[in-house]
Amino acid sequence: MSSPSPISTKQIALTFLDHVKAGGIDAAFDLISDDACIKGGDGTASSKTQLRMQLEAFRTLLASPFQQNILGITAEQNRVAIAASGRAELTNGRTYSNIYHFLFVIADGQIHEMREYCNTNAITSAFR
Repeated sequence: MSSPSPISTKQIALTFLDHVKAGGIDAAFDLISDDACIKGGDGTASSKTQLRMQLEAFRTLLASPFQQNILGITAEQNRVAIAASGRAELTNGRTYSNIYHFLFVIADGQIHEMREYCNTNAITSAFR
């Protein structure tokens, strides 16, 4: 695997998040390798297919578009770290608001590994 420059790795990661935020699931998933390893904060691994199902299920719970703001980005070699905040009104009448840290490993123009860390208490409170 070749390693793209930090500028292109940042752009791939940001483009992925932009597509997810806008509901462009197909375009977002074109940026993920078929054998990608996706992990949540608890270390549980998901496949590309499982992540897609999770995102599609999440979108059905939203009463308003998901708003995401990038708080910071650091890129070194093939790794991109992004801090972000997110917010949406839910169909259950609650507001979901969270802070995220994403770590992407990118090679050959695709995401090969993605880790997502967030406040699980915010998830529990909003979706119960």
